[in-house]
Amino acid sequence: MVLASCGGNWQKAQFFAQGNCEACKALIEASLDDQPGIDSVGWDFASSLITVKYDPAKTTPDHLQQAIAKKGFETQFYPADAAAQKALPACCQEAINRKLKSNQSPH
Repeated sequence: MVLASCGGNWQKAQFFAQGNCEACKALIEASLDDQPGIDSVGWDFASSLITVKYDPAKTTPDHLQQAIAKKGFETQFYPADAAAQKALPACCQEAINRKLKSNQSPH
């Protein structure tokens, strides 16, 4: 699910990213902190849903998912970078028994 809605210059995107714990939450959210055009980020463990408020002139939901995957977390449309995943805390490397909802394209 990738949703976008206008709100001035900001848009909201929602997509799925896998994680196991509070450490995952912090790392997933931090993976977008250094990205340009980010206003707010929130990841929900129960649903694996991440909500990002962003400036579409500076980034895209596709780019945001790639940034999370590069930090070692699987997203709705991108596999986790294997080397980055091995560097994560042990609990964040454990197999996740939830399927990400991936029935929509990234664009």
